[in-house]
Parts: sequence; structure tokens; C-alpha cells
Amino acid sequence: MSRASNALSSSAQGQTDIPYKQIRAHCPTPDTIVVYQAYSETIATAAAAEGRLNASSEFKMGRMTWIKPSFYWCMYRSGWSYKDPRQARILAITMTMAGFLTLLRNAVPSTGGDAHTPG
Repeated sequence: MSRASNALSSSAQGQTDIPYKQIRAHCPTPDTIVVYQAYSETIATAAAAEGRLNASSEFKMGRMTWIKPSFYWCMYRSGWSYKDPRQARILAITMTMAGFLTLLRNAVPSTGGDAHTPG
């Protein structure tokens, strides 16, 4: 039985083992995860054509950004791509699970808890 169906069957019996904080994401393989990020038309077009984010000179590695494991959450946060021209296109980015977990370990919460300095 899969973990998801196991959790659902436990919930149906009034028990839950689903963690309060969790990441729900599409994982095409056990070693990869798909995240979503909003970019400008110029950055997104170049990235999609060349298969790399830094394909456009407008892409800046130092720019603070948020990746989201949910397409709809990314669309909502970017105003359904109408909020800001710098968030006009949503890219699906497949990355290694190890890379994602490294980002997560170094993340600093912006709300909902004590902020800390990444290690």
C-alpha cells in the first residue's frame, strides 16, 4: 500500500499520521522533483529554448526568489501571471531531490516561525 493511501485509510479510521508541515509535489522519479517559478517573458523564453535558466542576460543568480512545489500556488502568488511583468511566465523546473533538500535545509522562513541564519 502506498504511503498516501495508507495515510488516507488511517484518516478514515479517525487516526492521522499526516504531518502538519509537508511538501506535496510531483516527483517524476525518486531522485527528482518538479518545482515552479515565475519569470519575465524574456527570461522564460530563453530558458525554455535553451534548457537553462541563465540563457538570458536578464537572469540574475543573486535575485531572491521563491520556488513552489505547486503549480497552482505559484500561479496564485504571481497573480495568475498578470500581477507583475517579471512574473508573466511560469516555468516547471525539474531538479534533483538532493538539490531541493539542500535548498530546503538552507531556507529561512519568512513567516510562521522563528527565522534563523542558514547554516
